[in-house]
Amino acid sequence: ISPLSKFRYRAGILYALTEAGENGHCFLPFPELVQSASKILTNDDYEADFNAVDVVILQMHKEEDLIIDNQDNTINRKNIISENTVTNNKKIFDTENINKNSKNSITNNENITFENSTNNSENTIFNPQDTASDNENITLNDPEMAVSLCYKPAFYYSEQHLAKLFNDKISFPAPIPQQWLTKWLNQFTAQNNIELSSQQYKAVLMAGNNRVMILTGGPGCGKTFSTKMIVALWQSLGLTITLAAPTG
Repeated sequence: ISPLSKFRYRAGILYALTEAGENGHCFLPFPELVQSASKILTNDDYEADFNAVDVVILQMHKEEDLIIDNQDNTINRKNIISENTVTNNKKIFDTENINKNSKNSITNNENITFENSTNNSENTIFNPQDTASDNENITLNDPEMAVSLCYKPAFYYSEQHLAKLFNDKISFPAPIPQQWLTKWLNQFTAQNNIELSSQQYKAVLMAGNNRVMILTGGPGCGKTFSTKMIVALWQSLGLTITLAAPTG
């Protein structure tokens, strides 16, 4: 496959997102994806062009092969066009920030093009004319792009689904009266000669008042003991407890 193959660029971008997923990340910020994919696509004989990676990311978004979310509104796939697309089609992107050392860098009077390693038209980059027909512009230099998040579709929709589930749960407070909860906690700790820190005490109360809670902290701060107290609370109510990957 030619280093200028569009297929290769797409594969590099998807691999960067897959690699990020293996490290626990659902997405990569747009600039970080460009850098990661460019690094993957660069070898001893070829240095990937950042602007060419930009082009392919935006086209993949239009074709729903990845999703770009600007955290306020998902960017409309129909409204993607490069900032410097001009009617004479002499250039696609502003080359001011292009890698000056790239063996394949472009000049202001050249299009970003890919070699067609096969006869398949899918292996060529889109022509400026292909984007010029869109109605509105989303530019690579737009501040929104700097904070936009790039997802593989499976990760994006999974995250959206989980967010909805959590939102549905937290919208309904746990049905435990605050007075009873405080009384139980004071009695339980006294009877078992347990002394909780103020943060541990607050964590147990919060668990009783909310259907979803995130308990964080450094090593040795008492997360495991707080969890044991929360389990004791739910057991006192006759509930069945399921722990996933408990510590200790």
